[in-house]
Amino acid sequence: MIGILRFIAFGSWPKLIVFCLFLIITLDNLAIAQENDGGGGGGIDLLTGFPDYEDFVFSRNNVRLSITNYGILGAANKLNNHRSCEYPANSYIEYMAFINLWVGGIIGEDTVVSTAGVFELPSTSHRATEFWPDGYMIKRSNIKSEPYYSKNAISDLDIICTYTDTLSNAMPFSSRPEDYYDDRSHIPLNVSITQSSYVWSYNYADDFIIFDYEMTNVGDEPIREVYIGFLVYPLVGDKGGMQKGVSIDDELVGFKEFSELWSEPCFPQDKLDLMWWADNDGDPLHRTRWTNQSPRAAASLHFLRKPEDDLPVSFNWFYNSSYWELNYGPRLKTYPKFFHRGLGTPTGDRNKYYLISHKEVDYDQLYAALDHQMEGFLPPPGSWWGWYLANGATTTPILSAGPINLEPNETTHFTTALVFGDEFHRYPHDFYTKFHGYRPDDFYNTLNFDNLIENAKWASFTFDNPGVDTDGNGYSGEYIWKCNCDRVDTCYEVGEHPPDTTRECCYKRYYTGDGVADFRTAAPPPPPVVKTIPEYGKVTVRWNGQDSEQYIDFMTQQKGFEGYKVYFGEFSREDDFVLVKTYDRDDFKMYEFDNYSGKWRGVYLGITRDSLESLYGNDFDPENYFDEYHAFYDGHTDKYLYFELQNWNRSDLTDPNGIVKVYPDASRNDANDTTEEGYLRYYEYEYTIENLQPSRAYYFNVTAFNKGNFNPRVGVMESSVTANAVRDYALPPSEAVQREGLNVMVFPNPYRIDGGYARAGYENRSRQKSSERSRAIHFANLPPICSIRIYTIDGDLVRYIKHYHPDGGPGSQEETWNVISRNTQAITTGIYIWHVRSETGEQTGKLVIMK
Repeated sequence: MIGILRFIAFGSWPKLIVFCLFLIITLDNLAIAQENDGGGGGGIDLLTGFPDYEDFVFSRNNVRLSITNYGILGAANKLNNHRSCEYPANSYIEYMAFINLWVGGIIGEDTVVSTAGVFELPSTSHRATEFWPDGYMIKRSNIKSEPYYSKNAISDLDIICTYTDTLSNAMPFSSRPEDYYDDRSHIPLNVSITQSSYVWSYNYADDFIIFDYEMTNVGDEPIREVYIGFLVYPLVGDKGGMQKGVSIDDELVGFKEFSELWSEPCFPQDKLDLMWWADNDGDPLHRTRWTNQSPRAAASLHFLRKPEDDLPVSFNWFYNSSYWELNYGPRLKTYPKFFHRGLGTPTGDRNKYYLISHKEVDYDQLYAALDHQMEGFLPPPGSWWGWYLANGATTTPILSAGPINLEPNETTHFTTALVFGDEFHRYPHDFYTKFHGYRPDDFYNTLNFDNLIENAKWASFTFDNPGVDTDGNGYSGEYIWKCNCDRVDTCYEVGEHPPDTTRECCYKRYYTGDGVADFRTAAPPPPPVVKTIPEYGKVTVRWNGQDSEQYIDFMTQQKGFEGYKVYFGEFSREDDFVLVKTYDRDDFKMYEFDNYSGKWRGVYLGITRDSLESLYGNDFDPENYFDEYHAFYDGHTDKYLYFELQNWNRSDLTDPNGIVKVYPDASRNDANDTTEEGYLRYYEYEYTIENLQPSRAYYFNVTAFNKGNFNPRVGVMESSVTANAVRDYALPPSEAVQREGLNVMVFPNPYRIDGGYARAGYENRSRQKSSERSRAIHFANLPPICSIRIYTIDGDLVRYIKHYHPDGGPGSQEETWNVISRNTQAITTGIYIWHVRSETGEQTGKLVIMK
């Protein structure tokens, strides 16, 4: 409010009028946005003129990425308080500060670039965005147990938002022209962009996020020569270390153009055009071993769809420095352009447009010390500076594509994927023993792109499914023919056909889709709806699997459910979960010998023991024919067969120490026999995990997995062990506390400074805070709503805690005090009095703290 009054008092009246109109339009947009089927930010901070930061982080796969509704991906300048781009999930390892969307074009005689972040201005007070939210974010999920489940959802979690660039002065409080270097106010491009982000949580798809953009010219003039760009500010390292200045300014960026799509012959090379970035060495401890804080992965961004198929892709990188001679980036000799501060940072709209429209693919940063003039580039920087860049520095890469023309009211689409690949750095000592600025190949050849490229291909296949005719026009994508006839493998180049394509031993192998977006994946069964029933020292995990067991695999068009796995863990990271019990159906994979190819091939997934006994007699035991050397001859079909266990065939649901049916007499044919949530009771299961520590919070989950696929790239698919996980304590639930009038428990009591609680895993598990700020005294057996007060022996109030869980549920019976006073001071040794008050009564007790 102070900023507004100051603006009214000293600002110009034309600016005030513009701002009022801007505010009215924005508030009107926000009111309209409330009608959408999702909630979120999209407001305006009246003190700064900036859009409200949408504090939302993707949490459905192995990437934790902050999303905003004004064109920025990542936490940007809020990196210290938000997860920006964490991989793997819950590792505290960040991979960038932000990705900014740039859109450039020509309107009349003006060259205009709209950016989701003006990063080169001389004062941070002038940092802004030129895209502004047009309504709230919409959240959707195809998982029924999610609160924002929608039948229109594409993925496990969709985030949809719209932002526009239509304001001629995007910073109403600024007294200086926004386009500082071109000495003019911002000229809007007059575009509206809808950004849809999609994630999936199963194994082969949990290392990427897909972003689909729909851009419309909402102005009255055509926009010519439009280019799309994505600028990345890499910042790779353990977050705790980065906050202390460790692992800063030591990144590498590069470009991967081609890769072999498959390991088998005949397939053409896949044109990837990946812009990648990574830490220079992976931060090994003492240069000898990897730790949980080592950023060994690489990240990449690439176009899955460009506004037009044949548009070229450009890759540029530069180092941003206030010193002219250090502000450097590679530049082709063809039509070179020097910016205001050298060859590096593009300043002003015209220079930004040059960077994204100048068709160029820079050499990788690792090669910055070499002379590339023979390849058409300008001379390199000074030898010492080139070596410094090649050694690892925070350079800024940008990926761009274009041009297209956009008429008024015309819409175009483009799609990108943010992809991660682990084990990019293989061995801890590689960088220190192999890096040399003038021999970069020695180190480059140690880098492992396999996982990154594999995940990038899966992102491409998810966007456009190979062999799927999405629009029904008869075209399913590009393919080659392969044959396995007379025990001889034969493949045919693209466009070639075998002499007889009707033979059983010849088949098509698709390597592209039909060019129409699918956003569909090979998927495991949907995870069951999980809830916990805690008691003292144990927790019963209960779930309903109706949706899991009835799902139809879109690839086979058959029911694909195979079984469940029960997990628990002390942390929420994937690697921390422990498998404690499984259930799967009593069935087998069936293989037969192909007389044409002379090879065994899988022919049936999930054939049940009952089915085999009905075919071959009650005494038939498929486990006697378990491999090709112990095959069964089927006289009816003149085929040799063998059978593999489908998982472990642990199908007994009557063992009281295992997974059991909650309602063994329920019928799946009785539509009225349902739970309170509306699911059939027939599909209700539970398993009890005992010998749990009441003072520790645990995470519980149940996953569903399918019968699998004979394609090893897909295999058995299991729902995510982290999505849907429930956090709870092995303590009586708050409902039981209230119903039975249980006494409040406080532990550990006494609390000892030398008790080794952190070492034992009772507190400060993430090691992200100081020990003094992460202590934990637990109040258990709490009703769902109560107040907790801690006093000194003299009656002075030390801390007040409001415990408010009106709906009950997991964790509602417990509260933790960090042993910090209401004045944010550490508590001293002494005897304290605790007091708990609720609508059912009051309880008091003593607490001893020994330091």
